[in-house]
Amino acid sequence: MIDQELVTVIRTILCRRLSGAEAESLVSAMVPRNVPAGAIVCREGNETAGLMILLHGAVEVSKGGHDAASAKPLATIDAPSVLGEVSLLLIRGTYTATVRAKTDCRLWVLPKTDFVQLLDKENVAVFKLVATLAEVLARRLVAMDSKMLELARRSDHPAPVEELTSFRQKLAWDWSSRT
Repeated sequence: MIDQELVTVIRTILCRRLSGAEAESLVSAMVPRNVPAGAIVCREGNETAGLMILLHGAVEVSKGGHDAASAKPLATIDAPSVLGEVSLLLIRGTYTATVRAKTDCRLWVLPKTDFVQLLDKENVAVFKLVATLAEVLARRLVAMDSKMLELARRSDHPAPVEELTSFRQKLAWDWSSRT
């Protein structure tokens, strides 16, 4: 049975380009997951399980440590939202941050194996999903560029302009890591 609330969220929040039938084809490949408050949804560095749709609840995203003491909180995300999109798109994807449930959460997971199978079958819905994720990631890159420029221009401490410029060029133009 198809979860119609999930279909609606996917079509309105995740990917407006999807038709109802296309959204249902993605939902049919998804599996539900309940996560209690305080539990880890995914851990930075672990292999991805797939794309997660946070349907109900709130999570905290942190980065930079495998234990709670060394990790730095980045954001609190309320449902509905998407988690795990970066690791989904990487061939050998691992989670780039740790996500912990702040409240009881209801998620739906599109397993990485099913995602790859849909790509291999040239499923139109998954292509539309990838296009949407690419757009979101491109917007984040533009925001990161603005933040890096702001930091480089700050006068309260010496800015590592050359290092930031080199990093930006490598990030944008180094395609040698493709597999």
